[in-house]
Amino acid sequence: MLTVLACGAVAAAVGVCCAGEPPAAAEPSAVAPPGESRPALAGPTVREEEAAPRTLVVIGFDGAVRRPEKPVEFAAADLLQLDEQTRAAVDVIAVERALLLDAFVSANLDLLTQVETASNTGDTMGLLALGQRAWAETEPLRAGGPLSERVRAALPEGQRAAYDRLLLEYWAAVIAEGKRKPKPDGRTPGRFEIIAQERMESFGREVEQAFARVLVSGELVYRMLLDGIELRPEQAEKIRGMIADFIEQHGVDAPEKEWAVLGVGIAAHLSPEQMVRFAENVKKLR
Repeated sequence: MLTVLACGAVAAAVGVCCAGEPPAAAEPSAVAPPGESRPALAGPTVREEEAAPRTLVVIGFDGAVRRPEKPVEFAAADLLQLDEQTRAAVDVIAVERALLLDAFVSANLDLLTQVETASNTGDTMGLLALGQRAWAETEPLRAGGPLSERVRAALPEGQRAAYDRLLLEYWAAVIAEGKRKPKPDGRTPGRFEIIAQERMESFGREVEQAFARVLVSGELVYRMLLDGIELRPEQAEKIRGMIADFIEQHGVDAPEKEWAVLGVGIAAHLSPEQMVRFAENVKKLR
């Protein structure tokens, strides 16, 4: 099956394509001191959590700023004490974005595969062309404006300054870290270059997470196995149900013999003409 490497590669393709895009206004032009921090995923005690300052700048043992698993715009909102209504409004933005990413992954398996191939072979021009296509396919993610502005607009007026501070502090620390790492040619990377790289890597993590969600849901397996096959509604419903039940019972890491049993079961619901394309799809996945 398609590896998660493609998820990082498509982020690289998008990064190549949109390298000229200016960074969000919330990102700083100067470096501010990061201050103290606490690990976001370390499971602090209640006392530690109450005593620790609210900040996204968490320094690891290697001296590097820890990157949040979710987009920094949502991670910043998580540190604010939001009422239920505001939290729900931010969650709606997060869910909408996740659904758009899931749809992008599900509908662009060929693109992900081509991007992975171009990345592995060092095909820069091919990656640029694919990046333009990926940029167009991900347009719905940008339709509502920059993510930081959408989240900020959902916050009460009195909490927007704190939200801005969290983002400014985080980006200042990341930029300062980036400037301490010379490029292979010895030059110091610029602020925009550092931000673009961070944006690309963050998007790559989002695509990987979407890939995992779609895979576990069974939709990705369905699309890969039935790609190019026109099914009747009752066929599609039956096969989707079979795949969902299989994933729930065996998981995506099921032994090959179990997948073979699923394949036989799906084949029983296909016409001879559909079976030809189904066999081709299965062969591609081996």
